[in-house]
Amino acid sequence: MVLIDEKSKLCAHGFSFRNWPGPGEEAAASFGLSHVVIVPPNVRTIIVGGQIGIADDGSVPEDLATEVREAFEHVGRALQAAGLGEDAWEYVYKCISLTTGLNKPDNDV
Repeated sequence: MVLIDEKSKLCAHGFSFRNWPGPGEEAAASFGLSHVVIVPPNVRTIIVGGQIGIADDGSVPEDLATEVREAFEHVGRALQAAGLGEDAWEYVYKCISLTTGLNKPDNDV
């Protein structure tokens, strides 16, 4: 395994990132990801859930891309509410997006 991304702010807090040699390293470099994140003991973990893409005024965006951007904006706000600063996304090492109903005929996807 090869250590990568020593530029991450998480490295200053004891996190390390690894990728398997060859295609794993190539994929990591191409897509800006790590196959392995090693989390040090005794770190604070913030779990954010239930963020949806509804606008602040309660309206639902007309397209999926705008709705997804809105949901991620809400995640950023939640991270800041947990005490992280404007650079909150610099400290995120895992993000899972769960979607439903994308194959319905009324969705323009």
